[in-house]
Amino acid sequence: MDQVGGIHADDVAFVRVLGPIQVVTASGCAVDLPSVSQRRLLARLAVDAPRALRVDLLCDVLGVSPGALRTIVSRLRKGFGNTAVIGSQGRYRLAVPVDAALFTTLLSRLGTDDDQIGTLERALALWTGPPFEEFSAEDWAGPEATRLAELHASAIEDHAAELIGARRWPEAIAGLRAHVSVHPLRDRPWGLLVQALGGAGRQADALAAFGEYRAYLAEWTGTEPSAEVCRIQRRIAAGWDGTEETPPPSSRGNDWLPLQAELVRGPALIGRARELKLLAAETALAGASGVRTVIVEGEAGIGKTTVLGAFARAVRDEGSAAVLYGRCQDGPAVPLEPFRSLIGHVVEHAPADVLRAHTARCGGHLVRIAPRLAGRVELAGRVELAGAGVGDDATERHLLFEAVSDLLRRLAAISPLVVVLDDVQWAEPTAVQLLRYLGRALVNAPVLLVLLARDTDERRPRELRAALAELERHPGRRICLGGFGDDELAGLTASLLAVDAGAVTAPVCARLHEQSAGNPLYAIQLVRHWAESGQLAVAAAGVDFAMGAAGGVAGDEVPASLRNLIWSRVSSLGDEVLAVLSAAAVLGTQFDAGAVIDMAGISESDATDALDVAEAAGLLTEVEARAGMLRFVHVLVARAVYAGLPRGRRRRLHAQAAQVLAKQVGPPAMHLAAQVARQYALGAMPEQARHWAITAGDYAAGQLSPGDAPVMRR
Repeated sequence: MDQVGGIHADDVAFVRVLGPIQVVTASGCAVDLPSVSQRRLLARLAVDAPRALRVDLLCDVLGVSPGALRTIVSRLRKGFGNTAVIGSQGRYRLAVPVDAALFTTLLSRLGTDDDQIGTLERALALWTGPPFEEFSAEDWAGPEATRLAELHASAIEDHAAELIGARRWPEAIAGLRAHVSVHPLRDRPWGLLVQALGGAGRQADALAAFGEYRAYLAEWTGTEPSAEVCRIQRRIAAGWDGTEETPPPSSRGNDWLPLQAELVRGPALIGRARELKLLAAETALAGASGVRTVIVEGEAGIGKTTVLGAFARAVRDEGSAAVLYGRCQDGPAVPLEPFRSLIGHVVEHAPADVLRAHTARCGGHLVRIAPRLAGRVELAGRVELAGAGVGDDATERHLLFEAVSDLLRRLAAISPLVVVLDDVQWAEPTAVQLLRYLGRALVNAPVLLVLLARDTDERRPRELRAALAELERHPGRRICLGGFGDDELAGLTASLLAVDAGAVTAPVCARLHEQSAGNPLYAIQLVRHWAESGQLAVAAAGVDFAMGAAGGVAGDEVPASLRNLIWSRVSSLGDEVLAVLSAAAVLGTQFDAGAVIDMAGISESDATDALDVAEAAGLLTEVEARAGMLRFVHVLVARAVYAGLPRGRRRRLHAQAAQVLAKQVGPPAMHLAAQVARQYALGAMPEQARHWAITAGDYAAGQLSPGDAPVMRR
């Protein structure tokens, strides 16, 4: 081979890792790298290309110092261009194509290209040996080498199946003979070999091949050939010519898949016209150009699922795509949820011919998460595993992931897919891994991934944040749902009370917005409570507060249903967050963060962290132009937390608040005296309350308005 010597980056076609680590030029010349360290660095960068890797990680892999790493990078750049390996902010990344990525991209086009055989042959031609050859046993390369080797074996089998379909028997037989000699425990190629020999008119050889496979399994694993291989053997023995009748292509549309129960019905959608238009546009783009990702974010109760339900029903009615839905659950993790329910629904309703084609390629791996598969296609009495000789968890997990992506690709060939995953902030780790895998495996499939998440980036697990960041490298967008404005709140109120939106008066909308910040769930609960308790008057003149209600009960009372909902949300954030929010609620809807930290009864660092969590969860926000001051985003949250405090704890917190605020009172802050008096009064400490009330009155008389002094002294 030629040695590296002044190749420009523009002359590099790709870096080879499917065999020895080499640089392949645009003219097809494979160029060796002169040192092990250069090959190892190039291979390690190729595993994650085009993502940048930290210098410290690369130093650990190569066993060198940062200075030595810079020298290795410099020599690589000297060999094939300064722009091939790019360094920035303590990281390096590979900026030229990698043959492994080219290989998987070609595989992703299967089902969309007219020339399946040509596509597979171009993909297989990239291979010159085992992936990552000399480094395949190293920890950083092993999992990727295993994944690529499995894809390679499956591609060889797919190629043989296409050759059989084209009645190119000799080529199929030659390739399969070589393949089963390397992978004698893989089930599918033996079935294809029996089929190809039968199709070539070599019935005796076909039956002999079946006997050879059966004897090998009996000796090494004590098992029998799969139901599919046995079925092929029986058909060949009965005179089958090895070819399947190809049904004419049909345009099934999306009628084959009904909407899941969660999406079939939903409340009438108020507003959100812009968001629906954006989702419809992304669906059309995915159908034309391949996988896209939309992340829909918003706080709890903002209406994410309602919007997606309306969108799903519109897509169903238009026939533009099939919609799949899965929801992650809060609480104990269910492995691979939401994909269990999603794939289970698909398996129940997918066309039988699609399922048979899927299991012919991938076996019965999906039975693990969709047991119904065994009842819809013939799998005998056991789950058939391609590559049964490799039973480690990583390989089995990869085979399952590949089976999920294979089925989705086949269904996307019938009609574009919209895959909706709800509450992904609760996704368990294996489901997150599968989500990342699908983002890569479905790159050219007409699939729109719609992910619904609460807008709390800081509290999401690191693995989920990395997965979302990777998915956002694909085309797509984020949609952030905000609270309703007055017009939408009027429409919401009108729909609940069965009146026209114009009948809802401005004071009702204003109070509703003040209390709920436009959160539809909170607003619904409030309107229902106001109506049921007689605080709203519905008359010909419009919907308004009943006499005396607007300034009193309607503004202060939190309905029990809403109080329980808010307490559930707050308590899910942890005891420390509950402690700081309880202290804050005693201080009021706007408060000094330092006072809360002093009152919370936990360490300063824990209290500070808890405030950060509450802010990230959308419960608190900073007060503009007032350093150190925070406020509740929703007045309702403050009142619900306060109402949920036991009477004794509430009194103790008021007394603590008074003591903390009293320390802040001085000449510049005498206005706090009235707050201190109020806190002592609510803390059942009348003597101290009277003292501070007099102090507040004196301050008012001297600094503010003498007319306020008697009020403050009470």
